[in-house]
Amino acid sequence: MLPNLGVEFTSKLEGSYQPGEGEPRPVRLELTGRLGNLVQAIFAPRVELRGTLTLQGLAEGRQVQGELEVLPLRFATLRLGFDDEQGAACELEARQDFAVADALRGRSQLEGTIRRASEPLGKVRFELDLFSSLSQFWGSVRPTPPSR
Repeated sequence: MLPNLGVEFTSKLEGSYQPGEGEPRPVRLELTGRLGNLVQAIFAPRVELRGTLTLQGLAEGRQVQGELEVLPLRFATLRLGFDDEQGAACELEARQDFAVADALRGRSQLEGTIRRASEPLGKVRFELDLFSSLSQFWGSVRPTPPSR
């Protein structure tokens, strides 16, 4: 039987944001993820996330909170909420679909949209180096007390 404990890890993502109008801008996420119970995570892999989003002109070092839903070998969906520089509620939602070719190349993308209320503001794309991401993930994992 697997131990009933949780884990935390950190992750950094960098990419680009393409507003509806204007030039592309760099975007950066620094996240801490928490799996409250490893046993439950095997059957319902949802990771609680918190951290900071840096996006010039929209969210300079703003706090984010949300989740990462993973269906192994199929997809991963990132959903984060944050307040923009004017205090309006925004959401970043991005998805990575699993492709064998991506795994073999060691590269993939997490692509999605940033919205204010229900209005799309622009597209976001994070380039993922799967090998260094996995190494970063395992290097940052630390045990935490289980959640119920």
